Amino acid sequence: MKDKSKTDSTKKALVSDKPNGMASLRTIEKVSQQARLTTSYLVFMAMAGVLAAVALLTNSIPVLIGSMVIAPALPPLGLISLAIVVRKPKLAMRGLTTAFLGFLIAMVFAMLTT
Repeated sequence: MKDKSKTDSTKKALVSDKPNGMASLRTIEKVSQQARLTTSYLVFMAMAGVLAAVALLTNSIPVLIGSMVIAPALPPLGLISLAIVVRKPKLAMRGLTTAFLGFLIAMVFAMLTT
């Protein structure tokens, strides 16, 4: 009996935890938290821009791949996609703003390197 009531309450929690039946609130919160505009995000984007510029100047493919690996560009882009799917335009704008500022910082630091 106790197991059945546990599964029923778990099912209710999962059903109420899904806006529009597409993604859980926990997923939205986690992706949103990963896509915040922080100083560490900007520093990593700046380092990725510098590495990419050095890689292009030295014609080094491995260094270019390394710059892509350290660039934390995926979470803001994922937030944009997720926000569009769950119809949350404010979250999409936040992801777009974070991604735009990150890429802008990367380009500025890449230009300063060259």
